[in-house]
Amino acid sequence: ATLPVAVGVNNSGCSSGVTVGATCVLTCDSGFAGLPQNISCNTGGVFHGTAPTCVAQPCDVPATLNVAQLNHSCSAVVQGQRCQVWCADGYSGAAVTELSCEPPTLQGASLPTCTAKACNRNIPYGQGLDASACLDKKLGETCLPVCNATGGFVPD
Repeated sequence: ATLPVAVGVNNSGCSSGVTVGATCVLTCDSGFAGLPQNISCNTGGVFHGTAPTCVAQPCDVPATLNVAQLNHSCSAVVQGQRCQVWCADGYSGAAVTELSCEPPTLQGASLPTCTAKACNRNIPYGQGLDASACLDKKLGETCLPVCNATGGFVPD
């Protein structure tokens, strides 16, 4: 007899030893959710009933992905799907990392190590201005240029 088949359905509870007139239960595979369904083996040795509707479950996005230095495509992935993680604009680092969804978590290689890029453009300049505090700053860092001893306004 042929068992009902559908995506995410686990038929192991009905795969062997079901006799005529007996009932068995179809469930959902790991990573899928749905209500179990009873099916029965009729007198002709044919299974009667329908497979459960099994819906692929999403993976939680860990806090380690929701940081300034990373971008990712993992927000809406479900069982069996893949997503990618890469360094955000303003950061440099390793190539793209691929993760796979095995609910409730994402599985895969180590996340990229991303380093803030140096800010070397639009450094303040002008006569009497000391912007040395702004040299070698990285993305997200701040600096405060001051007027030097030649005079001019010095901020509080």
